[in-house]
Amino acid sequence: MFGQFTCRWLPTLALALALGGCGALERKPDPTLASAVPTTVAAGSGAEAPPQARPAAAGASVDYPQGIRPANSRLQLNLNVFGLSYHTDRAGTRDRHLDNELNVGLGLDYEFHNDALGVATLQTGFFKDSGRNWTKIAGAGYQYKLGQRWRAGADLLAIHSQTYNNGHGFIAPIPRVTYDFGPVNVNFVYVPRYRDYNRFAVFGLYFSTPLGAW
Repeated sequence: MFGQFTCRWLPTLALALALGGCGALERKPDPTLASAVPTTVAAGSGAEAPPQARPAAAGASVDYPQGIRPANSRLQLNLNVFGLSYHTDRAGTRDRHLDNELNVGLGLDYEFHNDALGVATLQTGFFKDSGRNWTKIAGAGYQYKLGQRWRAGADLLAIHSQTYNNGHGFIAPIPRVTYDFGPVNVNFVYVPRYRDYNRFAVFGLYFSTPLGAW
């Protein structure tokens, strides 16, 4: 009797166990994983990830918001290399021997504040002025950022030279516009005619290059 039971029900029992084992081993999706990645893209589907998920390509140019460079928290020291000038009154400067337009000299420019709005600096230096005397300058300045490269503002400088103000030192605001090339900045200044302080209006140009940042 036991042999008949075995022959009749053993195949059925084996089939049931096999089907049950397949169901127990079937992998079920993890609901926590599904909620964490709701928009998984199937491999080989050809769909692209949304733009915000794609990293920027190496070396790609960056467009700053409103065309203004971000703040720079590092303090920077620049070397100023003077310079060239142009006098609007050609005949007058020549008659007074104030026509020197190769204004060689050196200076230092220290950027102690740099944010998205502008740059504040301290500077000092010396150069050969229009009368071929050495002019010494020292002071502070501020420039607003105008887009990615341009800055405009003024420097309030203490100035001393035998050429200006009958050889007496004085303080004057000097307008300055800067174009930032990166490794080199080009600075344009304008000194108006004003009494004996400066008898002839003059445009000037000099260069700045970074020495280091901290």
